[in-house]
Amino acid sequence: MQHYWWGEGDEKFFVDGEKMPSTFGTGSEDYFGYAWGTPEAYDSALQAQPRNGAADEIGKSVDRAGPGNIGHICCARWQVADNVPFQKQFEAVIEKYHPNRWPLLNAMTASWYQEAGQPDYYGAMPIEHRKDYYVDPQITKPKPVVGGWYEIEQKSHVTIEVPKGTRLLYQNMNNFGSDWSGDAQVTWLKVGSKNEMHLTIDVKEDTQGIAFALTVAPDYGIYRILLDGEELGKPVDLYGKKVARMPEVSFKDVELKKGKHKITIKEKGKNNESKGNLFGMDYIRIGGGSK
Repeated sequence: MQHYWWGEGDEKFFVDGEKMPSTFGTGSEDYFGYAWGTPEAYDSALQAQPRNGAADEIGKSVDRAGPGNIGHICCARWQVADNVPFQKQFEAVIEKYHPNRWPLLNAMTASWYQEAGQPDYYGAMPIEHRKDYYVDPQITKPKPVVGGWYEIEQKSHVTIEVPKGTRLLYQNMNNFGSDWSGDAQVTWLKVGSKNEMHLTIDVKEDTQGIAFALTVAPDYGIYRILLDGEELGKPVDLYGKKVARMPEVSFKDVELKKGKHKITIKEKGKNNESKGNLFGMDYIRIGGGSK
């Protein structure tokens, strides 16, 4: 029920006892017909997602700004169009990619066509073994802003607007270390030339100072930061040889009055070493508070 991604596990088909699988996929989400994931149920001739927990169970009640694949999810795929021929032996597996500390439980089932009159090697399953799998969702309540920290992935902390053609990913950063608050950040994807992202925060009392927790990565760009239309400092280069949380970008002398304030993130290009112009933010902190 948290923002833990279930994908990335590769499908592998071993044919006739081979040691290295002749079919080696790129991720369980790709195998079921998409990349990144979608909160919407969909169906097609050969792949389907008839149920997604985020849409069916949690919806608007969950304190998380973006759609995602959480809760109870059901995906299906028919292998008919790209079946795998074999003579003596066939083994198919899908990895559980993430470590066991992730709250993830996979349940797989397979079906096949069988010629009439052939023996069925699988007997009937007792009814008690085929029910009570469902677990009621745990609806999370909005989290208060504590110590002036606005968690970007929480919709009760900040509202975000991006232009059409771009996209926000509410990304779990657990795979990259433990430096991200709440193990998550917002990643801005498909950023075009001079695009702007707008974030609105509600300041409860007059205060001084604002800081931004940003991420560097091999495919991140250069960005300007504006507060209520006024640029803060110099553009920030978010290129890094590896994904890492950079030290806070802090502006200690900025005055913030009680009320709503708009933060604008403007794309300004990219480092010559960078492979892209993505943007990642962990949190915004105002005043001198600590979490």
